[in-house]
Amino acid sequence: LTTFREPEGQVARWLESLAELDFEVEHRAGRLHGNADALSRTSCAQCGRLVEGSACAVQAAQLRTEDVAQSFKDQLLAAQQADPEIQLLRQWLVGASWPVECPPECSRDMHVLWQQRRTWVDEDGLIWRHRRGLTAEEGAKQALVPRALRNEVLQSMHDSRYAGHL
Repeated sequence: LTTFREPEGQVARWLESLAELDFEVEHRAGRLHGNADALSRTSCAQCGRLVEGSACAVQAAQLRTEDVAQSFKDQLLAAQQADPEIQLLRQWLVGASWPVECPPECSRDMHVLWQQRRTWVDEDGLIWRHRRGLTAEEGAKQALVPRALRNEVLQSMHDSRYAGHL
């Protein structure tokens, strides 16, 4: 990284972050990377000898995404209805009576929701943020996730075996 004449973009940001650290780069020959070899070589469970070729254990699962989606939609609806801040947002949205300013007693999250007031829509009882111009078609919808479900949603999007984040 440090050999770039004029670093730009991501590389420049990496260099800026790395400049704050006290470290030394050491080269290690590829033959010394036994930890990587251990990941790619499998031994026989009975005798312990190295198995030639590649072995890949595959676990497959079939999901009915419609069932998962409907189940989560029901859970999201119940959580939105139980969240007092989202209920206040719903009153403003459905009643079309947005306050001129967000009430000072509201939380920081509520102030952010108020600032984004032009993006919120109510569809089938759920509150969504409609973002226009993200795609060539109609844009993108993002569900408003209540505080009670945030950890669960983050875990399912990042830690689940179906999430795609390894």
